[in-house]
Amino acid sequence: TMSEHVAILAKNSAALKSSGIEPVIVAFTPHQNVKEWLDQCHCPFPAYVDSSRALYSAFGLPRSLMTLSSSIMRYYAEKVINGDTLPNMGVKEDTIQLGGDFTVDAINCTMTFLYPSKTSTDRPALSQILQQ
Repeated sequence: TMSEHVAILAKNSAALKSSGIEPVIVAFTPHQNVKEWLDQCHCPFPAYVDSSRALYSAFGLPRSLMTLSSSIMRYYAEKVINGDTLPNMGVKEDTIQLGGDFTVDAINCTMTFLYPSKTSTDRPALSQILQQ
């Protein structure tokens, strides 16, 4: 999940920083919901709200019913059964909006890593991000 992915990135922030990568979170949910999620996840990264989803659109991130597939539902059910808490992004969350991981070279304004998620639990491995 996004929370687990952020935890991995936070745990490896020194490796990211030494590779010149400074993660930021971009969300489309209301600011208060993002703030609550950041607090729940103890996320050390800055976050921005893209309520119009302009960045999502620019990066070609679709909404997809694949986020509701049986394997994804099973994943979340297993989390609940195991007693894991799921972060609450609020009732206004669009559960079929897909995200992704992207690295932008701020100096040259070029994309150096593109990973649009295929499902809500699809995230790249840290090694993939560092290989950019």
